[in-house]
Amino acid sequence: MVPSIENCRFSTHLPSRKTFRPEAVLIYDRRLERISPSLRYFIRQFKNRYGVKAGEPLKSLDNFPKHFSRISKIIGGVKKQEAQVIALGGGSVGDFAGFFASVYHRGIDFQQIPTTWLAAIDSAHGGKTALNSGEVKNQLGTFHFASKVYLVKSILKQQGQRLERQAFAEHIKHALLCRKPWAQIEKIGKSLEKSDLWTQLRESIAVKYSILKKDPKETKGIRSHLNLGHSMGHVFEILLDLSHGEAVAMGLIFTLKFSQKKVGLSENTCEQWCQLIVNTSIPRYEALQLRSQKELKLNRVKALLFKDKKESSRDGVGFVFLQAKGRPKKLNVNLQNLLSELKRQGFIR
Repeated sequence: MVPSIENCRFSTHLPSRKTFRPEAVLIYDRRLERISPSLRYFIRQFKNRYGVKAGEPLKSLDNFPKHFSRISKIIGGVKKQEAQVIALGGGSVGDFAGFFASVYHRGIDFQQIPTTWLAAIDSAHGGKTALNSGEVKNQLGTFHFASKVYLVKSILKQQGQRLERQAFAEHIKHALLCRKPWAQIEKIGKSLEKSDLWTQLRESIAVKYSILKKDPKETKGIRSHLNLGHSMGHVFEILLDLSHGEAVAMGLIFTLKFSQKKVGLSENTCEQWCQLIVNTSIPRYEALQLRSQKELKLNRVKALLFKDKKESSRDGVGFVFLQAKGRPKKLNVNLQNLLSELKRQGFIR
């Protein structure tokens, strides 16, 4: 299936139970039952349901066989063409449920109802499912796109501004990859100042789908443009113990400044967008930069950069730069150049 923005459904309230197949299995984050009566009511309409504890341990390869056995028993003798998995939760629940749907009978229909802003703007749409092996994340996975993704305003707005803010960096990343009018810095800034991500959610997600459509399974190198800000962002996330949103924000700032030096991004574009990222996504940027000087160790940075085999080689690391707004460019960067840039920008001594 070729992913498309047309597979998304934007609504104020949760879809009707009748929207899904009679024998659909709902895999959901157990915490959601305590959040609101509407979520609890929705969950209990599914006779076939499986509650899980969200988080990275859910994606453990060691734990998957017992989950598989339990969910298989719930599905029972349902024919493949009648089987369906619905994921209700954040990114880890979506990854887990999607992986199950992709391997059960070699793939059954899968749909998502993301309940976090990060999942709503990013992970629910990528088609990547994965399990973790030991301490290494996402080592066993498949491509299995959701046939429908339901974006529900009433559910997302229940999270509050703090959790909405964590998705701002991904939204800004999409804007940087796009040249359309909605992605002008003034419009993005006003939307984020009001903490009103919903008003631009469709346009933001559409950027991701436009890239996925050209390269759904990462065979042409185009999909890697979605890694803008993430190569170093993942390092910051793990070594500084940051939220994903803060880490991507720091990674974007690093990338924009590196792009100014390496591929000619204009000084004005770099300064304006870096300031917007600080103002909306990571107000404690300077404090974290000082902290990184104490906590980022060269050997651990090297290890993390080379852990992603598809983005690294003996010669260097695949790094996505921004030549100009809407013009990403992936280059192979020598590891020593990356470390020197970290020093130049004041992240390591």
